[in-house]
Amino acid sequence: DIGGNFGINFIGASGGQFNNNVGGTVTLSGNYLAPITGAGGTFSNAGTLVKTSTTAQTLESATVNTGTININAGTLGLSGTSSSGTIALVGTGLVFSGGTNSVTGLLNGTGALTFSGGTNTVTPAVGSTLTSPGTLTVSGGTSAVTMPAAWTPVTVSITGGTLDTGATRVTTSSWTQSNGTFNTAGTVTIPSGGAFNW
Repeated sequence: DIGGNFGINFIGASGGQFNNNVGGTVTLSGNYLAPITGAGGTFSNAGTLVKTSTTAQTLESATVNTGTININAGTLGLSGTSSSGTIALVGTGLVFSGGTNSVTGLLNGTGALTFSGGTNTVTPAVGSTLTSPGTLTVSGGTSAVTMPAAWTPVTVSITGGTLDTGATRVTTSSWTQSNGTFNTAGTVTIPSGGAFNW
């Protein structure tokens, strides 16, 4: 359990390793903004990482997820993560804030996706059940997002950065773009009564 004002800090140039093996559980229950930090190390999660803290927290160290990340409260930021495992949201938030991030595993549940920085490739595996995130927000970074099925964020807001949704069909009731770049080879559908602000 990484609780209170405590965190794990990899000090030095390289070589540190924190392994949560298959069957293990690491819980983020504290209020430290960067519970796993430091450029000199890697957090490898083959077990289960559970976020129960309502504080917005970011994994600042390189992270390799082949297990399960459960975001049960607040928001969790990624800043250099490769995930071929499962990420599950429970009405919570997943933030791509910096570094190079890749999600190719399952992305399940309900919640909000935010892209504020970094270079991000989000191509969830077939069978992902992420539905109706409350918001899709893009304020920075370069993000390629390809969902495996029709995707229905309630609101889309683009104020900076670049979003490329590939051939994904995006359906939303509110689309607002004041800056940034949006690229698509698919379709954007706004039902009757929705709002489109450019």
